[in-house]
Amino acid sequence: MNLAITTILTSQGYKQWRSCGKTWISSLLRHQWEGKIAVYRNFPQLLFPVSRTDLFEKDLPLLLDSERAAQQPVAWKQIARNHQLTGAAELYRDLDYNWVVFADADCVALRNLDHLFDSDADGLVSLRDGLPDPGFFAIRAKRVGEFLDILQPSMNLTAKALGATLRKSGWRIKNFERGEVLRPGDPGVNLSHLGAAAVVHFSRLDLLTRQRLAFGFHMMAVYGDKDGLFQDILEA
Repeated sequence: MNLAITTILTSQGYKQWRSCGKTWISSLLRHQWEGKIAVYRNFPQLLFPVSRTDLFEKDLPLLLDSERAAQQPVAWKQIARNHQLTGAAELYRDLDYNWVVFADADCVALRNLDHLFDSDADGLVSLRDGLPDPGFFAIRAKRVGEFLDILQPSMNLTAKALGATLRKSGWRIKNFERGEVLRPGDPGVNLSHLGAAAVVHFSRLDLLTRQRLAFGFHMMAVYGDKDGLFQDILEA
């Protein structure tokens, strides 16, 4: 059993991150995520009013204003990632997890992810600009305590910090299988490659584009059958 941790931060007038996060969690649930999902959010409304056994939602006492969200998108996402570290410290010992997955809210799963973690590694990453992408990576649960210790005192989850932490650990670090975890703009990656991936991380796009693409890819994966049944249902 695995644990996936995501943080969703919103502010007045900026609800796109909530929409992205709900799409990401919905895609995990739809594709039969094998384990628990922990969502940290800074708004009181439940993402899923109908409770799911394997989904845990927790309020954050943090409210960021819309001006900051608009002017400092990098800082906005960085704060969200740092809350994932706090969540991991709280939760990774609770159950007998195999892997702890750290994921940004602008990811989407296009199929079941179990095969991604069939590995003898201590950490699994995908590379962006030669560094591990902090927007989607996995640490073997028994290593999470050490991972957090090495990352201290900064506890700042950037690509450089993640890369330095994994190098310092001396663990066996492997890349996710080629083509399985991708981002728009990766070298040589086109729409066909994105559609065939297991996870797409919609990073380095404007927020509205991330929201629309994540939703579109999710709908394509779940309802885009060759016979157009979903379209027929909409017209019924």
